[in-house]
Amino acid sequence: MEPVYIAEVLGVADHPVAQASLRGRAEVADRLIAAFERGPWLMGERFTAEEIGEAVRFGSFDNLKALESGNFFKQKGLRPGIKGDAESSKVRRAKVGGYREDFTAEQAAELEALVAERLDPALGYTAPEPAVQPTAAAGAA
Repeated sequence: MEPVYIAEVLGVADHPVAQASLRGRAEVADRLIAAFERGPWLMGERFTAEEIGEAVRFGSFDNLKALESGNFFKQKGLRPGIKGDAESSKVRRAKVGGYREDFTAEQAAELEALVAERLDPALGYTAPEPAVQPTAAAGAA
């Protein structure tokens, strides 16, 4: 499943090698729905395959982007900060760690330190792996 979404995020899903070796998004969704039909998976609750499929569709990047641009979200914190400015949207690039592109290395490190210090790891918050920086020796090789 992950390779399909990674290929999409990287913009290579249409490459012939990706087309020949990976399932498409529709096939991934079909396989997930089939797996969820086999039993209750979420905290013992019972959901139909249709309910799970709808949740997956609702939470997809493309749908969340469309909902945000259509003013679906009423809470101020979930709406774009500046009307008409795509970069002020909450749903922007579908890229894990993409926020680093918006900050200097020092600012990103400060944000990551705040996450590590103040947010509960039990809720899935962890300090990201540091970005690997090329060294002068590696560039000379």
